[in-house]
Amino acid sequence: MHNKLDGLLVIDFTIAMAGPFATQCLVNNGARVIKIEQSEGDMLRTAYPIGETGPSYYFVAGNRGKESVCLNLKTQEDLLFVKKLMSQADVLVENFRPGVMERLGLGYEAVKQINPKIVYASVSGFGHTGPNKDRACFDLVAQGYSGLMATNGDPDMGPMRVGFSMADVSTGMWAYMAIVTALFARERTGQGDYIDVAMVDGLFAMQVAPVVAYTALGNEPHRDGNRSGVASPFGSIPTQDGYIVIAVVGEKLWHGFCAGIGLPDLARDPRFTTASLRLKNRDEMRKVLWPLFKQKTTKEWLDILEKAGVPAGPIHSMAEICNSAHIAARHMLVEVGDVKVAGNPMKFSSQSERLNFPKVASIGEHTETIKKEFSNYNKTMPVSL
Repeated sequence: MHNKLDGLLVIDFTIAMAGPFATQCLVNNGARVIKIEQSEGDMLRTAYPIGETGPSYYFVAGNRGKESVCLNLKTQEDLLFVKKLMSQADVLVENFRPGVMERLGLGYEAVKQINPKIVYASVSGFGHTGPNKDRACFDLVAQGYSGLMATNGDPDMGPMRVGFSMADVSTGMWAYMAIVTALFARERTGQGDYIDVAMVDGLFAMQVAPVVAYTALGNEPHRDGNRSGVASPFGSIPTQDGYIVIAVVGEKLWHGFCAGIGLPDLARDPRFTTASLRLKNRDEMRKVLWPLFKQKTTKEWLDILEKAGVPAGPIHSMAEICNSAHIAARHMLVEVGDVKVAGNPMKFSSQSERLNFPKVASIGEHTETIKKEFSNYNKTMPVSL
């Protein structure tokens, strides 16, 4: 079997998490990714937590399977070499602040002269246009600026960030999708393209319901904790031995839910006969459901609700999900040296799945071999360089 992106050469100028996650998605599906680092390396190499014999575990999670070349782009020799790489590459990804690559002479307009077929992706906090384009931005800043934090958390508490680096990871996903889209278009036109992906844009676009609730209805979304602003019952309920989450949306599920839990008459209760009434009276519904769900275990309720066709599930700890049979069956943990990290969620019937990777490359581990490999491309470089 061949991987979908076999033969694709990617030059990776990314650091931290958003950019590296995009190129990691390319590695997952067969692309060859050459990571360009300077002497100090990617900032995430030294981020906590760090193992006894290697870089940060966070760095490992976003950089498996990549080759590392260490260059000083302020020297003409290394600058010429990186242009040789670019002349042969399919994709270039960078996530410096706007203007950095241009100052190095490696902006899109310059690289396009070297290689007009290249797909060049810039990943940043606010994008390369707009009044905030030069502002520094990490995941937390993007979560706050995009409106996400204002709607996340308990109503009795202040705004809260999502419990993982959602802006970083989702931006990497947007960038990956944009790159693959541009590569598909290149098959038709023969031309490369420039891609500008911003963390704030990505988070804003993902808030489909809150955005249209405001633009169409003038409703300012607010924090609902685990509850939904459009359906009830919806969220977490305590059981005899833990918690369960349920999502009852629409009349069919509502009637099936009531019958399944042994309270068919609840569906006709005047307080709950419509979706709007169930939302309005959800505190009253809580008084009915919470004592009932406390009478059985999570497993017992899951069995009951599964038979009733109601979407429901447990709330796993990280230990429980990492050790679950389902994650194992889906090959969603892969080995990188002596560390296990999240695997590739894109499953193709015609693509072999890689479950083991060597230890992540040290800074500049492949510099000499790659310089030797690409030295012959000097003769094909445009004269203008």
